[in-house]
Amino acid sequence: MHYPSLPGIGRDDAYTYEELGELVLTAARNGIRVVPIINLLGHTQYLLKHPEWRDLNEVRDEHGQLCPLHPRTREVAEKLLRDISPYCTASKVHVGLDESFHLGQCPRCQEEVARIGIAGHFAGHVNRLQALCTPLGLTMGLWADMLYFVPEAIPQLPRGLIAYDWYYYLFAKKPRVELFNFAERDIHPALKKHSIAYYGCPMNGAFRQEPLPLFDDRLANISSWWKRCAAIDATGFLVTAWEPSRLALETTVTVDAAAASLWLEPQVSDAAAMLAAGLKRVFKSDHARALARALLAADEYAFTGYARW
Repeated sequence: MHYPSLPGIGRDDAYTYEELGELVLTAARNGIRVVPIINLLGHTQYLLKHPEWRDLNEVRDEHGQLCPLHPRTREVAEKLLRDISPYCTASKVHVGLDESFHLGQCPRCQEEVARIGIAGHFAGHVNRLQALCTPLGLTMGLWADMLYFVPEAIPQLPRGLIAYDWYYYLFAKKPRVELFNFAERDIHPALKKHSIAYYGCPMNGAFRQEPLPLFDDRLANISSWWKRCAAIDATGFLVTAWEPSRLALETTVTVDAAAASLWLEPQVSDAAAMLAAGLKRVFKSDHARALARALLAADEYAFTGYARW
């Protein structure tokens, strides 16, 4: 989007501030409250590509991570949060912070890490962002993956935070961590002990080049998280979408509608039945079962060039 306080950081085809307002208003009219996300650590290419803000890089030759201790970081974060706050109709804002693997690498950050440790360094950034959100009346959320790498940060985080835990494959009882060779990890007990809310987050779509989701794989991932969230009495459940532009968006909407069977028709549990139910919800189709079988059959041909269709 285009931020009024930071002109030039939005792409040419980004939402204008007014267009985003129309989207949020339309959502409100349909009973949907909006939680905007502003990445404020990793995934900050949108900001760091701009000449005025390039010196906020954690690593000079990279354009993907904000330095949490740069003297202007608070200034830019405050402007972004203030601009987005009118559109936070759920009184929440998500600040990202995921996949921030350059943490503590610039000279000023190295000095702080040497004094208080990497966990204290990360928690300090979270607490400073929380201090910006509180006057705006916003509850702050962040992706939970960095807490797998710095679990010692959890006791230092502000109370009332929301941690969104994500993992995008089938699992039995606990999510796994790819950089720990897919070992099981569970940060929920520590988060609960420190009054931090917990959401489980599957994913509904494609990873890279596929024009369709792997339907059986996606529904298995979503069902894994649904069972976990029920078992631990999680605060919430969030089906995420990270879509390449080549993907057929109607198919991810169908996956979402199929996932709704988990709470609308819990007796419907196998992938074919869930997908057929989703197709009925989205397309009112009289051939939902046949279509579901066809979509599931397409899973066998993923990654084989069928994007050329």
